[in-house]
Amino acid sequence: MRIAILQAKAASMGLQVPDDVLNMIAQRAHRNIRDMEGALTRVLAHMELFQRPLNAALVEDALAYLAPPRTSQPWRRSWRPPALTSGSASPS
Repeated sequence: MRIAILQAKAASMGLQVPDDVLNMIAQRAHRNIRDMEGALTRVLAHMELFQRPLNAALVEDALAYLAPPRTSQPWRRSWRPPALTSGSASPS
């Protein structure tokens, strides 16, 4: 569904964007639709401004301000705070 949203946005701008580029944008801008559309607009602006081909390297450069893709952060799901020991929380 996220790719379809980006495809529709690109089509409304009269552009054909490769699926691998759309996948990268969807992974990097994953909070909401507004973020995804803004990221797509930013990538396309970089393409035109710097006269670069629309590829993975361009996406990485244009979206460097965003956090890494969700898939590269496995610690997010598995980290838990350490358990308190019985003596560390005693009242004074």
